[in-house]
Parts: sequence; structure tokens; C-alpha cells
Amino acid sequence: MSDGKTSFPVQDLKNAFKSRESAYCNRASAVFPAIVGKIKDTHIVFLNYWTLKNEIRHENLTINLRIYDKFGKRCGIATFQNIGLHNQFSIKSILAKTGKIEDDDFQGMVEIEVISSENLKFSFPAVIAIFSSGDRFSAVHSAGRIKNSDEIQSVSYTEETNWTCKFSKNTTPFFHIFNGPNGSNQSEIVVKLRDDQGNIVQSKTLPVEHREPFASKIYFADDLFNFDNITFGMFLSVLVQHNTVFPRLVVGNYHKNIDYYEVTHSFSAIEQQDYCPSDPSIDFESMLCAYSSPELDLSFTVFPTNCEGNFLVEPFFPKRKMQDKSENSFLIDKRQLVHRKLGTDDFAVFRFRGTQVPSRFNASFQFSVKGLVSSFSTDIASGAKSSVYPPKLRHWGHGYSEAGYETVILIRNNSHTPKNTKATSGTLKVYSNESYWERNIEVAAETATSIKLSDFIKFEESQNSNPQFLSWIIDLDQPTCETFWVSYRQLDGAIFGEHGF
Repeated sequence: MSDGKTSFPVQDLKNAFKSRESAYCNRASAVFPAIVGKIKDTHIVFLNYWTLKNEIRHENLTINLRIYDKFGKRCGIATFQNIGLHNQFSIKSILAKTGKIEDDDFQGMVEIEVISSENLKFSFPAVIAIFSSGDRFSAVHSAGRIKNSDEIQSVSYTEETNWTCKFSKNTTPFFHIFNGPNGSNQSEIVVKLRDDQGNIVQSKTLPVEHREPFASKIYFADDLFNFDNITFGMFLSVLVQHNTVFPRLVVGNYHKNIDYYEVTHSFSAIEQQDYCPSDPSIDFESMLCAYSSPELDLSFTVFPTNCEGNFLVEPFFPKRKMQDKSENSFLIDKRQLVHRKLGTDDFAVFRFRGTQVPSRFNASFQFSVKGLVSSFSTDIASGAKSSVYPPKLRHWGHGYSEAGYETVILIRNNSHTPKNTKATSGTLKVYSNESYWERNIEVAAETATSIKLSDFIKFEESQNSNPQFLSWIIDLDQPTCETFWVSYRQLDGAIFGEHGF
């Protein structure tokens, strides 16, 4: 997928994790679109994991939110200290205090900056943006960011891609491009429509109009391409420049008739080889896990943008008496988009074995409400879990339980050596602005479970005009788990969610 420009150098995953052990930084940042209107808002939501997990004292943390319009003019700034455990901030409310919003619709960007006198260790903060349109929501975690001053600022490029594209009269894919403090010297943006094998179907070269520092723009696919000959599996890629920013993009699909942004983040197309190291102590080098709940349908998509590899796939469906070995080749050909629906299975593991198993193997997960015909779904950017990931005992995320929404936390417990996986137990803690709940949880070895928050929490509708989101954190005694969270409404299929941090 290369366009002949200098590719952004990506450190192999094992060394990337190793370098974090000695990393030191006092500043972390994230950039999201800022979308505000008569019925729209952008909410910045996060758990104070710096204190809960990393034991950084409250008084040593400062949160800055800087809001810029699409031309790069700063329109608002807010600074927060002594933050709570659960935190949420409305961009509309911050802008309203400035008196600078002159029309119903505002588009720009917001930078979240975390400053600490203690070591933050990682320059990406674990925060999410929740985009609301009336009582519909969509969420995405930290995607792009503005680099710290001690990072490499040289110009290079990546092909940002890997999101599920919905093409219709009322729905169009979109992507958001932003600049850092030096602006952009990129004269053009190349956007490509690709088929399910990654081949270019149409290409559009656009002049860059937003070149000022901190300027940004949302591009819509229906302004660029003709949708008449769209076939299943077509998707977009965007050639973007790295300099003072790390341009992982907020992308997704815009529902025009209801003014609603369904968001996720891009992954860059992987051109360099990066394989899991050989380790005789484990049975599998990587695994792609799909797990859901009885109330939700789940599909996952693997785009033809991962690096080439040569490996076997062993599928495992815990609820099936007989494992279907005929499915062991469906992921081997990375030149073809793979889209799979779980169906009656609410947990499936595809285990990878071989000498050329990619360390990074990206995929997206589409949850929707079971039993409903709806145009709404999540598109959670995640992927396979390779053996080089460090052990992890804490997991956290968010949710929402007002306006008819239910929140479910999905947990799977499986490892690269299944016969050695142990059952895990721990504590789930849930926080809102004013309340706190706690319960014990257990997950058996090589299984997955779902926890509906309404099963142990009695929620009351908030009288606040802004939606009141939730934060949760799980402490476990085994390092073999991962999580998703999904908030959904049975009435109309409204849904949003993310993977846990």
C-alpha cells in the first residue's frame, strides 16, 4: 500500500513494550474532533488510573483541555486539578462559558493534556471521547496525539485505514485530520477506495486547505467518491503525514439523517515484517478472541492490511462438542478481507501457531443489539493478542446506564498455553460522579463471561442536563484476561462501546 513516501518507522512490538519499562515522561496527550451543535456534544471521560493504578498523587496531576476551531484558532481552555476517580467534561459546556460560539454547529479539535511531576510512563493517556447526538452515543479511546518536545519530529507517512465503512444514501464514512503546533507542510491528501482484497478502486487527491497550526478538518467519503458501484467489504485508506503529531485518526461513519457520528480509530497499514519470537514454553504465538453476551450480536473483520505471515490457525469454540477443523484456514490469506459473525457462539478463540505469526494483527469488532434490524453498531479497533504482551492484572473502562441504556462488561480468560490457564477472581469497582459500587467476580479458565451492571446496581436517572457516564476498574489475580464494554438500548438498537484499557 506504499505510495513511495518515507514510511513511519514502527518499533517491533516486543521491543516497544520493553522500552516502556524504562520510559519517562511528564506529559501525555490525545487529540479528538470537537463536535458541538444544537443536539450534539463531545464528552471527555476518564478514570483516574494514574492514582488508582500508578499511585501518582492527585495533587501532582493537572489536566488541560484546549479547544480549537477548524482554522486552528483557540476558542476555549479549561484546567482541572485535584481530579476525582471518575471524570467527565462537556466541550459544549466549556465553550458556552467563553461566549465564543456564534452558531449552532462547531467543528474543530480538542487536545487533552496530562501533566505530572511524577513519571506518567506512557505519552498516550487512557481517556475516551464520547460523541452524543441527542440520546445516541459513540465512543473512541485516545487515537492521535501531539508529540512531546523530546520526540522525533521528522516528516514521514502512514496509510491510515482499517475501519468498517458504511456506504448508503444516508450514511457515509468520514475521517478527521489534524495539525500540531507547526502546522502542516503536506500539500495534498491521497484518499483511496479499496476493494476487499485491498486493490485500489478509486483514488482522490485533495489539496490541503487546513495547513495552519492546530487546524483540522472532517472529510466525508460521499464528497469524494461515487457510491453507485460499492460492493461488500470496500474500505478507505488515507495517506497522512507525521511530524509534530502522531496521526492515528478518529474515523467512522456519519449518519446524515440524524446528525450522528459513529466513531472508531484507524490503524496504519503494516508494511514491515514483525513476527512473534519463538518461545518453546508456549503452545501458540498469538490468538484472536471474540466474546459477547446473550443480548448482543458480534461480528469481527480482519482487513487485508496486516503484514504477510505464514502460520496455522486452530479454532476453539468452548460451547461446541466438536471443534470444526475446516475453519483452520480462514485467516491465513491476508490478501482478502475476512468478516465473520459469531452466530450462536458467544465466545470463540482463533489460536495462531508458526514461525511467522505477526506481532501486530489488527481487527475490528462490531457489536449490535440481538434481534433488531438496526443501522447502528460499534466498530471497536482491536486485534489479536500476541505472546509478547506484558502480563496485566488491572482492566478498566466506562459505560452508561441512563435513558434506557444497559451496560455490559465482557471478560475473557484464556492464554497462549491453554492447559496452564487458571481460573481468576477479583473485584469490580464502579464509579459515577457521586456513587461507588463493588462486587466480586470469577471467570473460569478458557471461558468468557458477561456482567450486566443493572444486575447488581440500582441506577437512578440523573437530574443533570448532561449525561452521567460511568467508570469501572477490575483487579484480578491472573494475568490472562481482556475486556470489552458495551452500552446498548434494546428499544432502538442504539449502541456504543470500547475495549478496556
